[in-house]
Amino acid sequence: MSQPLSFRVILAATAVAATAGLASAGDGIEEYQQVIYDMTGVEYMGGPPAVEVELEIGGGSQVMALHWEDIVIETFDNTGVPNWGSEAYFGFQAAHLDGTTADVIVQPFPDANQGGQFGPVDGSLDTELDGLFAHNDSKVYLLTGATWVDGSGEPAGQYLSGKLIIEYLPIPGPATLAVLGLAGLPWRRRRR
Repeated sequence: MSQPLSFRVILAATAVAATAGLASAGDGIEEYQQVIYDMTGVEYMGGPPAVEVELEIGGGSQVMALHWEDIVIETFDNTGVPNWGSEAYFGFQAAHLDGTTADVIVQPFPDANQGGQFGPVDGSLDTELDGLFAHNDSKVYLLTGATWVDGSGEPAGQYLSGKLIIEYLPIPGPATLAVLGLAGLPWRRRRR
């Protein structure tokens, strides 16, 4: 015994409307989440990016933006030649869908071609269209460093204040996936 067509259409329309509401209402899967890291006291080295911390954002979550607020750094003079503010960088490492990694790097003081103290500075980098996601371990890695290696083996500088904010879009939860599954149920029934 099959159900009348009108019941199937109403159920399908309800499921589609429910998923559309979840995607557009701002209280479902479209609401961005944030993870915030305080940079105060973080020392950075010259050379390739170093992982400062691993931040949990959930498996499959898409990284939408990097924000920085009130960043202040002090560069060190380890060898008689100071490290410059323009050499300092931070960022994050995430993954593409194919599993390859991508480093996103920002130089917050691009014109500070001298040693000393710099900041505060705020900024933002939108990565929504870059297709960057959490690694398989559900994390993104915050990176720090400086472009010049002074050869001393000592830190190139230190963050005196500020925070980095990773904004991300979490994957749909089980309840959302269940609603999506309801939409396909009426068409799975066989006719007898």
